[in-house]
Amino acid sequence: MRGLPRNLFVSLALCLAAATAGAQVTVATDGLQYAQGDTVRITIHNAGPSHVYFYSFPAYTLYNQDTQQCYYGCLGLPEFWQFAIGSTLTYQRDTGAHPDAPGRYGVTLACDTINPGSILACHYDLTPALAAEGAAWGAVKALYR
Repeated sequence: MRGLPRNLFVSLALCLAAATAGAQVTVATDGLQYAQGDTVRITIHNAGPSHVYFYSFPAYTLYNQDTQQCYYGCLGLPEFWQFAIGSTLTYQRDTGAHPDAPGRYGVTLACDTINPGSILACHYDLTPALAAEGAAWGAVKALYR
C-alpha cells in the first residue's frame, strides 16, 4: 500500500501534463522547404488556455535569415488586438509574385502570451526554382535529331 499514493500522484501529474501540453499558441507552415514560386501557407492557432494579445497588425513578420531582410510585417500598424481561444488565422505567401530570394526564412509572431508551450516562431527554406521539365527534356531530344 505504500506505493499507491506515489503511483496515484505520478498518474495525476501525467494527466495534468498531457492536458496542458496541447495548450499553446502556435505558428507553423505547411512545409519545411519550398521552391521559388510555391505558395507558403502560414497558420496561427490559439488552443488556449487564455486569450493572446497581438500588438501589431499584421500578426507576424517574415524575414530572410541569411540576408536579414524583412519581407512582410516589417512596419506593422501599432494595433492592439485580442486573439480568442480556439481561433485560427491562415495566410498564404506566393513566393513567386513578390518575389522572394532563396534562403532560410523565419516567421515570428508579434504577440504577448502566457500560454505554456507556445511556439511563436517557425522556419522554412526557399530554394531556387527548377527549370521547366518540358524545356529540359526538349533540349535533350534536340541533341539526337
